[in-house]
Amino acid sequence: MSAPNQIQKLGSPGFKRRGNPGGPYSKKLRRRPIGDQISGNTSLGRFIRALEARLTDYVGGNPDIAQLLNIDRVVKLRVQLDLFEAKLETGNWTDLDRRTYGALHNAFRLACS
Repeated sequence: MSAPNQIQKLGSPGFKRRGNPGGPYSKKLRRRPIGDQISGNTSLGRFIRALEARLTDYVGGNPDIAQLLNIDRVVKLRVQLDLFEAKLETGNWTDLDRRTYGALHNAFRLACS
């Protein structure tokens, strides 16, 4: 990433993935808090920290508990959606993936509104 405040999509060219962060159904994404499960030294960890920082700035820099919970939800949903989109590019897409992706996309849309 060229600047710390730019967020690059997971799986995009130039996005380097170290290790195995898990897939779209990863247990790491179902446990709370996500920051304790994923190392900040990995590209996924840096992506999550950058997204959290941008969302925190968006709500004014000092979010209350409801805003913190929503930020956590938006980050998890974004990571899962990016992992599903990377899986879609491989062509290995199942009916369950299609339904789950639709549900996640709807949840993301509602969390961002």
